[in-house]
Amino acid sequence: MVQSGISLPSSNRDWSMNDLPNIGILAGGIRYRKHGYGCKVFLPDIAIDFDFGDQGEYDGFDLWRLRIFAGERLVEFGISSASELDGLFNEAVRTGALVHSEGTQYYLRSRPFGID
Repeated sequence: MVQSGISLPSSNRDWSMNDLPNIGILAGGIRYRKHGYGCKVFLPDIAIDFDFGDQGEYDGFDLWRLRIFAGERLVEFGISSASELDGLFNEAVRTGALVHSEGTQYYLRSRPFGID
């Protein structure tokens, strides 16, 4: 997005109120669709849907988006079923490997709220 001249937001609210068209094309002909606090980017082989975090973070995730991203390819990630993915996610939350933000995002404890 930055390579396409789109500034990263300072917050998810900042993103939702910017003047960026809801549908557009990024550098390299990559299509995007802006929505609420996030964006869906249509790469050649996969679409990635994400929300910006409370402070504009872009490396957060949630279980719903992980399910969508993995889709029918769970075994490619070494996971046998959606219920196993759910269990692994919940275990990572329980043990503190994933940190929950004030919003809906989770971050790896090793790099919480990780904008460099």
